[in-house]
Amino acid sequence: MIVNQMLICKKLNIIEDFSEMTFGGSHYDFHNNYVCKKICIDDDTEILTLSFHAEQKIINLIFLEAVVVKTNFTILDFTNELTLDTLYRGRFEETGRLQDLSKTGCSYFYAEFYDGEALEFFAKYLILQDILGSP
Repeated sequence: MIVNQMLICKKLNIIEDFSEMTFGGSHYDFHNNYVCKKICIDDDTEILTLSFHAEQKIINLIFLEAVVVKTNFTILDFTNELTLDTLYRGRFEETGRLQDLSKTGCSYFYAEFYDGEALEFFAKYLILQDILGSP
């Protein structure tokens, strides 16, 4: 069974760590209980997906109207699993001033992983896709 829940990113609190969150009545701890097995960036559709796996569950964080600004990844081993350290909505600098939202209404996110990998991106919507009973 697949459960999708969507929210508008600008409603998320600034600087609050979402590596552990309660979303739609369910609690998710992406740092301790899941590993990130896949990151998909589609520039054409402006969709960024972070896919987290546990024993019998897959959780996809799907960011819509997403534009990746910065990445820091070293690809040494394609079987490497990433542990999410922090994921938060933050501010960004534009013309010398800190901004909460882009001119198009997108929020700025920082995703940092345990071994130093990082991703910064704009997004307007977040869908949490809970795939229950997945292998």
